[in-house]
Formats: sequence, structure tokens, C-alpha cells
Amino acid sequence: MRLVEILEVTGVMVTAAATLLAGAEKAVVKRLRRRGATSAEDAIDPPKLRALTRWHLAHLIERRAVVVGEDGRVHLDETTYAPLRTRRRLVGIILVAVVFAVVVALYGIFH
Repeated sequence: MRLVEILEVTGVMVTAAATLLAGAEKAVVKRLRRRGATSAEDAIDPPKLRALTRWHLAHLIERRAVVVGEDGRVHLDETTYAPLRTRRRLVGIILVAVVFAVVVALYGIFH
């Protein structure tokens, strides 16, 4: 297998993993929004989630995008979540650009 082919396969695998991870976070946010848990008054009991999605909920709690009240109920803090989402998108775009540049450079070197 040539280096370019290896990079192409690796790129597909990384994209698939990133999609899976982003989807799990979106599922948490979507569930909270759908249930109207966007303020302390409308907080809900933590939803039952699969392992990967639970990890994302814990990450969002750590980043303070999801707030846990004294009673253990949770809600999405939209003002904290928005910049987190924007930053994550920017990092994703930069990573795609870097990978693309590396593939183009390697293709130029080996052809």
C-alpha cells in the first residue's frame, strides 16, 4: 500500500470516529432541548444514556455547558454551550485543512 492510500484510509477512519463522537454529544444536547431543559426552572432528571453518550454528558457538565442543580436535575446552559460548539467546529475545520495539506504535499513528493 502506498503512503497516499494509507492516508486516505486513515482519513476515512478518523472522519468516521469524529462523526460518531459528535453525534453522541448532539444526542445529549438534542434530548435536553427536546425536553425543554434549558433553564434551572425547567431542569430534568438526568436521562438514561449509553456509555459513550454518558461520557459526553459528563464532559458537558465538566465544561459547564450542562448544569447539575442541587437536586441532581440537569439543564443545558445555551450561553455556555454556544462558544464550546463554535470552538469545536473551528478545530474540526482546521484539522481537515491540515490533513488535506499533508495529503497534497505527500502526493506531490511521491508523484
